[in-house]
Parts: sequence; structure tokens; C-alpha cells
Amino acid sequence: MPHTLRPAVRRLFRRLPTRSALAAGALAVLAACAGNGGGVATGPLPQFAEYEGKEVRAVDFQGDLVVPEDSLRSVVTTHPSRCAILGLLPFCIGRFGENKYELDLGVLSRDVARIQLAHRDAGYYGTRVLPLVDPAVGEDGVNVTFRVEPGDLTTLTALELAGAETVV
Repeated sequence: MPHTLRPAVRRLFRRLPTRSALAAGALAVLAACAGNGGGVATGPLPQFAEYEGKEVRAVDFQGDLVVPEDSLRSVVTTHPSRCAILGLLPFCIGRFGENKYELDLGVLSRDVARIQLAHRDAGYYGTRVLPLVDPAVGEDGVNVTFRVEPGDLTTLTALELAGAETVV
């Protein structure tokens, strides 16, 4: 701490009733900052906070899909729950064989980025992805839909290298 600030800090501490009061005040300010101020959802995709932790029943893709749907399914990590005994038989016996997936908004927001990157890898820059989460009809769970609007296709038509004579 610079020497010019030390006297000012000392005067501040003398004016305060006790150092413990300062610590208590600082903790109160930190607690108020840590709270979200009245129940307002925060974090990634706060509009879907009410669905966090609910079982995912279906994952769909809508829009002009220039990247094949099976490729998109392979890059996203939000999956619907399913039954598969030993990964082969498509049914469950009680809870045995059940693969339950719950909605994680952090994963969902990263899935949006993964879909955008898959489109960028295919040459479509500026792709917009809108995730939608709706309650599953007649079931306790949610359906996730990714609405994809591909960006402009960018094609490299010519490439010129200058100053590469010594390298080549």
C-alpha cells in the first residue's frame, strides 16, 4: 500500500466503531451481492431456470438444417432419457437399464455454441441457434428444441501467398 494511503486508512479505522463492525459490514455487502436480488433467475439461459433438473424427454432440431441432423446429435450433449439394457436391448426392467438425462442449463448453452461451431466447420458463418424448452405433454419432463438459422456460406475461391518463397 502506498505510504500516502496509509494515514487515510488509519483515520478511517479510527472513525469506525470497531474492526469487527467493518468485517460484519463487508460480509453483509458480499452477501447482498451474492444474492440475486429477489428471485430473479441468473446464469446461462435464465428464461429456462424453472425447467433446470427436469428429465429430458426429447431433443429435436428445426430450421434449415444444412448440417445433417445426425451430425448435430453427435455434437450436443443434451440427450433424451432412454432405456437400454447393456446398451443393446431397447427396454428397461424397473429402473435397470434406464439412462436418465436431466436438463442442465450450462450444458444447454454450450450445446448452442457446439451447433454454431459445427456450422462454422461446414463453412456457415454467423449461424443463429435458439434453444427452446417446453414441458412434455402429459409427462413430468421437458422437450428441448434447437431452432437453427444457418449463416452465410463462406467459400474460399482464391488464395495468394506472399513472402513464402523461402519457406517453399
